Amino acid sequence: MIPFQVFASNDETVIDDRLQTVDTEKEKIGNYNIDKKDIPIVAEDTSRRAENEKHFRKQDGSYEVVLYDGAVHYQDGDEWLDIDNTLEEDNKTNTYKNKANKFDIKFCSRFSREFILICDCRCN
Repeated sequence: MIPFQVFASNDETVIDDRLQTVDTEKEKIGNYNIDKKDIPIVAEDTSRRAENEKHFRKQDGSYEVVLYDGAVHYQDGDEWLDIDNTLEEDNKTNTYKNKANKFDIKFCSRFSREFILICDCRCN
């Protein structure tokens, strides 16, 4: 068995009987010999997003960056938003449309062999 401790609290946590408080998350794990890759992620820092990267703040205050081969965000004004290509059905137009991207894609809800072969959609 390997000893394992979990730290989940705010920065004003009482850590012993003498009522000492912890000032930062870094101090919570600073006295332990933990490999950098094993430090828990706290949250994504959305202010650091780019088209193909995400930045995650770790419990010790450091960051982990994930780079993707393709786009995972699209820009809307000054904000980078998550791409979501989940298809939603629109019964009014009889189509399926992607949820969130810098462009919209629509597909007929009625597919036929001819549609697939020649990419011609007549939805109405």
